[in-house]
This record gives sequence, C-alpha cells and structure tokens, in this order.
Amino acid sequence: MPTQDVDLIVTAVSIVNDVGGNLTEVFDNLAHTMRERHRIEGKIKALTAQGKMQAWVVCSLPLGIAAAINFMMPGSLEKMVTTPIGWLIIGVVAVLEIIGALVIRKIVAIEV
Repeated sequence: MPTQDVDLIVTAVSIVNDVGGNLTEVFDNLAHTMRERHRIEGKIKALTAQGKMQAWVVCSLPLGIAAAINFMMPGSLEKMVTTPIGWLIIGVVAVLEIIGALVIRKIVAIEV
C-alpha cells in the first residue's frame, strides 16, 4: 500500500526498533499527525471548491450580462455579431476569459 501514512508508520516503527523507545507513544503521535493532516486536507478541498465556484461565476458573467441586455433591449447587440469589429471584440473577450480561467485554475490547484 504505497501511501504516505503507511510509509510514515513503517519509518516510525523501524526507528523505534533500532533506537528503542515507547511504541505506544509513537503510535499516538502518528495518529494525531495523520488526523491533523486529513483535517487540513479537508479544509484545503473546501477552500479550493470555493475558488472553483468563483471561477465559474466570473467566467459565466459576460454571457449572462449579454443575455440580459439582449432580453431587455432586443437588437442592441446586433452590431456585435454582424460586424468585423464586433467579432474581434467577442474573440478578445473569449481569449481573456480563457486566460482568466486558466489563471484561476492555477491559483486554486493546491497539492498537500
């Protein structure tokens, strides 16, 4: 079982075997360390989930605003999709959205 917990236990037992000492105290300390590590991993997962949700909201905002404007004032975005300048603006916005999503993804990716 190649996990960090098993590696930690095997190392601790081999050190206690070589040096001597109180094995129950070593196991108590290991159990406390493992519980704390799992607790911190849970907190990190919760915080990164919040960051991922923020990324989804921020990335969907331009589409939502465009839909709302089109609903409230039909035809106001017509030039945006019929002229070359409008297509250029849409392309720039799409590229910036992708870059923003990748940056947020990089920020939120935390390994423990």
